[in-house]
Amino acid sequence: FKGVLQSPKAVLIGVVAQFVVMPGLAFILCKLFNLPPEIAVGVILVGCCPGGTASNVITYMAKGNVALSVACTSVSTLLAPVLTPAIFYLLASQWLKIDAASMFISILQVVLLPIVIGLILRTWL
Repeated sequence: FKGVLQSPKAVLIGVVAQFVVMPGLAFILCKLFNLPPEIAVGVILVGCCPGGTASNVITYMAKGNVALSVACTSVSTLLAPVLTPAIFYLLASQWLKIDAASMFISILQVVLLPIVIGLILRTWL
């Protein structure tokens, strides 16, 4: 999180791109190509999910700003439980009934709970 404090504007731009540009582009492509509902929902879901470790590895291999990539990934991961279900609901609910609350709980269990447990174990051990 030191990277967030060192370049907050760059991290903000990265996070906004992650949660606005990518889902918006996915939605526009679904409408533009008139995709079937099953495919449209999948494309939008992929567009709504934040980047992960792979993006950091690719940034490293491309000799990019790895600290910025990790900072953006960290902030996106922390925001994901709230923003991913909300954005997905907003963009994909016209094709499919979406239970945003259930999605929120699942993301907490799969994404944030292991991180919190890891931080606690690291502190104790």
